[in-house]
Amino acid sequence: MHGISEYVIILLILLISISILSTFYFFISQTQFNIQSSIQNQTSEIQKQTGSEMKILNILNVGSCSINITLLNSGIYELNNFYVYVNNIPWNNVVLINNLKPGEVGIIKVNLDNSYDGKNVEIKITTPYTMRTARKIVNCSGE
Repeated sequence: MHGISEYVIILLILLISISILSTFYFFISQTQFNIQSSIQNQTSEIQKQTGSEMKILNILNVGSCSINITLLNSGIYELNNFYVYVNNIPWNNVVLINNLKPGEVGIIKVNLDNSYDGKNVEIKITTPYTMRTARKIVNCSGE
């Protein structure tokens, strides 16, 4: 016996083949898992975008240059992260809703300054998945 026997060679080739196939299998399964997770996340985002809907039910001057906007969540997902823009300017002087479940009604109060008295303002209410615009002439006297 001067060399490696045929049985040892066959065993080594078999072990090398198994290790190569195992590496390939784990690479493919991990890639498939990553792709599947990505597709699932994208599908979830699309469902939220198409299932999120809000309606403006009422816009009311409540005096002192404040406007109450009544919203209805008419979609199938909870709405949150509300932002308000007045004439396309981000507006911070507001009382926001934390979240609005499907079918619920909520009120957002927008407080303006006297420079808007008698003017027609555009108020945009946005969430990450939907947006609504309202126009109202501001009345600071409360009438």
